[in-house]
Amino acid sequence: MVRRVLLFAFLIASMLLAGAALSCKNSIGVNTTTDTTNTSQTTTTTTLDVPPAYPQVPQITVAELKELMDEGAGVVIVDVRDPASYAYYHIPTAVNFFYDVNDDPMNMTMRLWSLPSNKLIVFYCN
Repeated sequence: MVRRVLLFAFLIASMLLAGAALSCKNSIGVNTTTDTTNTSQTTTTTTLDVPPAYPQVPQITVAELKELMDEGAGVVIVDVRDPASYAYYHIPTAVNFFYDVNDDPMNMTMRLWSLPSNKLIVFYCN
């Protein structure tokens, strides 16, 4: 029974990690809005329309994550970007689990097994 539960947890974690990695590379469109209400200054905002790769996977907003972190909730934050991006900047306390399709699958399996099962795990990318 324990083995079955652990296998299920591993499969869910693998799906979450793959979904996070895929959604980072699934950019569809760019929306640009320009605010010209103030004639002395023009503000342009650009946002990406990125549909979730796995819509059935629960998602939280940045504000919700910040609130959980501020409350001291047991949250494990996993950065799935490449190591150079992680080194440049990452969320404090985040760990880097870069998904490399050419890497030995056992390496990723061992890293996923190292995640605690009693805490909320949040995967993020760009």
